[in-house]
Amino acid sequence: MRLEAALKPRYWRWALNLSERRWMIVLSDVPAVVLAAGLALVFWSWTDHRAVTLAWIQARVAWIPILTGLWVVMAFLTGAYAPPEIYRPERRWEVPLRTGLLVALTYILLYFAAPRTLLPRLVIVIFVILAVGGTVALRWGMVHLAHTLPLRRNVLIVGAAEVGQSLAELLLDRPELGYRVVGFIDDDGAKRDLVIEVRGNHNRSCCLSVLGTSEDMPTLVRALGVHEIVLAIRGKIELPLFQSLLTCSEQGVTITPAVTLYEHLTGRVPVAYVGENWNIALPFQQPGAGLLYPMLKRWVDVVGASLGLLFFGLLLPWLALAIKLDSPGPVFYRQVRVGQGGRPFVLWKLRTMRADAEADGRAVWTQEEDPRITRVGRWLRKARLDEFLQFLNILRGEMSAVGPRPERPELVAELEKQIPFYRLRHAVKPGMAGWAMIHYDYVDSLEDAQVRLEYDLYYIKHQSIWLDLQILLRAAFHLVALKGR
Repeated sequence: MRLEAALKPRYWRWALNLSERRWMIVLSDVPAVVLAAGLALVFWSWTDHRAVTLAWIQARVAWIPILTGLWVVMAFLTGAYAPPEIYRPERRWEVPLRTGLLVALTYILLYFAAPRTLLPRLVIVIFVILAVGGTVALRWGMVHLAHTLPLRRNVLIVGAAEVGQSLAELLLDRPELGYRVVGFIDDDGAKRDLVIEVRGNHNRSCCLSVLGTSEDMPTLVRALGVHEIVLAIRGKIELPLFQSLLTCSEQGVTITPAVTLYEHLTGRVPVAYVGENWNIALPFQQPGAGLLYPMLKRWVDVVGASLGLLFFGLLLPWLALAIKLDSPGPVFYRQVRVGQGGRPFVLWKLRTMRADAEADGRAVWTQEEDPRITRVGRWLRKARLDEFLQFLNILRGEMSAVGPRPERPELVAELEKQIPFYRLRHAVKPGMAGWAMIHYDYVDSLEDAQVRLEYDLYYIKHQSIWLDLQILLRAAFHLVALKGR
């Protein structure tokens, strides 16, 4: 029997959960940043042709905790410690670089507003370079150390259908997260002893077995040293499964819905996983229903939009001239979009397409390298200058600085028919920048629209001033990097 074959020696009983691994990364950054701050101070002494004496160190040692604290705070603000960012190899350099640039920018602003007794700017540059290199090296070491030591988290997935297999593929793609799938549990008798090949990206693959039914779960948990059971089922939980889950919970095993785990790992709410568990996707207690958060957000919107319009007003004459010289047609472009509560409003932009881009009046998604975009329009889109007129919509209360991007009524009517929970995007004000924009910006297909909705649902569930600040900062980096399309 498959169950008997699974009874192997127990794995390590304790393993780090996702939150503990996150804090492990935070703590691994601290010694690297402390060392970088100390070496930067030594560099300061060397450039002043002074010896590093005890008195010299005592007079300046306070800069070490100041710079370390500044780095950690800015790292949180740039999302450096968010689970979707921590372990992605392609972000290994990008995330610390974002933090370093923000630290340098913050210090430079303070430098010009404070007495000249602060650290020289060159010392800060040296500190940032050393801190970026040190945090990248230590983070790489800590991730691989945690991956090789017996601290990996053994996971048993309940449900061997599409949801369970998709989750197994996600965990296979990200081994640095420390999850090890030991197999599946499924009450479908036809699947017993079934071996399922799970394929991830980067040519990763493995074979996982359906080890038994819910009645076998407590035995398997003890035999395999399971730390976490993931519920990857769309339907309701039947009584035998519920009783087995209670037994496993009494043994100290964590019970996690697949939707929740996927949300933590990716920053998305997977609508395809929800099924009958619709209560997991709906943000019943969203912060926007309170008093303090909406007041603070509106204050930030008004101040930010006023400053944005002031800056944009200086550029507008030159942008308008470039648009008129490049192609015939108006400078401004307005379009009806769907706002909070499904209410339509008129959104303003600078024109970036030919005047006859939608001659038949039919809404069409913008494609990559869209031939309708003018030469000046392509540049405006990359710098997102075409969207600065939306500060007017923010001042009028139709939009916010942060929120889901507003969509056209024709597309909304079609997408609501095909994508579950799509109407939830209208639970908050649309925004110029959003959680979806910094992760999955442009949409040109039904599949893309669903992915963007999943990011939007995550924002609606977790919205806060802290998350808004993260989004605004990362949107600013996108703006500087000309990532518009």
